[in-house]
Amino acid sequence: SSMYRKLCAQFPRKRPTPDAVVKFLTTADDELIRSCGMSRQKRAYIHDLAERFASKQIDPKKFAKMDDELLIAHLTEVKGIGKWTVEMLLIFSLNRPDVWPVDDLAIRESLYKHWPRKFAERPTPKKVANFADKWRPWRTIASWYLWRGLSVGIEKKTPSS
Repeated sequence: SSMYRKLCAQFPRKRPTPDAVVKFLTTADDELIRSCGMSRQKRAYIHDLAERFASKQIDPKKFAKMDDELLIAHLTEVKGIGKWTVEMLLIFSLNRPDVWPVDDLAIRESLYKHWPRKFAERPTPKKVANFADKWRPWRTIASWYLWRGLSVGIEKKTPSS
């Protein structure tokens, strides 16, 4: 959020449009861009993303009509955007009810904490991929509880306790 605030400060009304971001990243002084918190790699990622929005290769108006897997495939074509990032978009911005982010470290840690008989150690994404099948079509809600479950309640039992 700090980087975003610094970037927004570079635009009229602190509103970075895709076209304005592309222009800023191609014409601004490197020092100014770095002062916004952008490394060379982040700059390339944001530039690619902004260009795709500006050219309508990415059109958020179409997201609602795309199923989760199609949207993941579409957005992970952007440099720097992986499956986990799109899954967070699906959960927190698009309110999709059945997202199971197996790559999320907190999900895996919470499963380890709350299902010690099933998981003797923090499970791999592969080991948890089918774990939540019984929670379909509400795996997003299960994810919320698992995230919350890390900060409250049950402490994992150790062999000595």
